[in-house]
Amino acid sequence: FKEQGGSLLAEEAKLNYQKDMLLADLPYEVKKAYDLACDKGAGIAVAELDGDMCSACKYQFMRGRLIEMMREAPVSVCNSCGRLLIIKKD
Repeated sequence: FKEQGGSLLAEEAKLNYQKDMLLADLPYEVKKAYDLACDKGAGIAVAELDGDMCSACKYQFMRGRLIEMMREAPVSVCNSCGRLLIIKKD
């Protein structure tokens, strides 16, 4: 158990380092939006638009808001949980 826990902690540290390196390359406004979403989303800043719902909080968007979000693609913000939403156009 200790060995597995130790490897998980090492992996977490590696991933946090990689995240920090990626965040350092982002423009200030994008990083600010990410940090805000991270705070609102209990440490998880990004979700995906899954049909008409946020994949994190399951908030279902009204048609008008969906149209607006498609114009904002590839990234929007969930009205409910505040996470950044990745929008994949098919």
